[in-house]
Amino acid sequence: MTKQKFLKALVPLELSPNDRAVALIWFMTEHESQPKPTISELRKDIQDAGYGTQNSTRLKNSLGKDKRVTGNSFGYGIHAHSSA
Repeated sequence: MTKQKFLKALVPLELSPNDRAVALIWFMTEHESQPKPTISELRKDIQDAGYGTQNSTRLKNSLGKDKRVTGNSFGYGIHAHSSA
C-alpha cells in the first residue's frame, strides 16, 4: 500500500489533522525505508492525498505536544512507549 492509498483509507474515520499526521508517521515507520518524515514531508504527503492545505506551524506545534510521537527538525517517529 502506498502512503496516498493509506491516507485516503483514513477519510471515513474523520481524523483530526494531528491524528492523521500521527497515523502517517506510524505508516511510514512500518513501511518506508526512511521512516522519520519531516514536517514538510508530512505536509506534502497529506496535501497530495487530497486533504487540502496543511499549516506547517500548526502541525509542528500539535505534534510537539503529542505524547505518541517523538521528533525534531530532522524527522518524527512513533514514541517507543506509545499504546495509541
